[in-house]
Amino acid sequence: MFTYLLVIAHILSLLPNNQVVSVDDFTLVNAVDGKEVSLSNVGENKAVVVIFTSNYCPYAKLYDQRISNLIDTYRSKGVKFLLINPNDSKQSPAENPSKMAEKVREMGWNIPYLIDSQQKVTSLFNAKKTPQAYLLQQRGGSYQILYRGSIDDNPQVASDVTHTFLKNALDATLQGKPIVDDDTHPTGCMIKN
Repeated sequence: MFTYLLVIAHILSLLPNNQVVSVDDFTLVNAVDGKEVSLSNVGENKAVVVIFTSNYCPYAKLYDQRISNLIDTYRSKGVKFLLINPNDSKQSPAENPSKMAEKVREMGWNIPYLIDSQQKVTSLFNAKKTPQAYLLQQRGGSYQILYRGSIDDNPQVASDVTHTFLKNALDATLQGKPIVDDDTHPTGCMIKN
């Protein structure tokens, strides 16, 4: 009976196209300090942004400065940021924890960069690409996904961006308004299983 209820709960957490609508708490190791970080222990916040990213992916590299700008803009507004690297450092040495920590220091991010080489959390979110962003808000015992997809509409040329999807979703959430584009197609590197 318990297994049956878990299956039903999982089915209900998916949209018709297999998109997750909420996620439960998770814990991963932070490459920066080696400590465990849970979604539930990121502190008081108005929202949490989770970005699946990579040290190796050229598309992810193109977004590093834009991620910095988002962190700088929204941290003081009660938004927490978590970066998650879904790649295995055995397949790509650029993804090892020391390189991840080095990137955080170089970018001046001062946020967790979490290791998910076994892709447990990646699977929870059904993330497919790096970079891929999710905007969460805690509701009850889980976190509702308010937005999923691209950070913006131009991965290659930041100055040519016309739609700032994640920023727009953050602004709407902080103002208590509905998000117009709550699901966009991310452009990036496929996450290898």
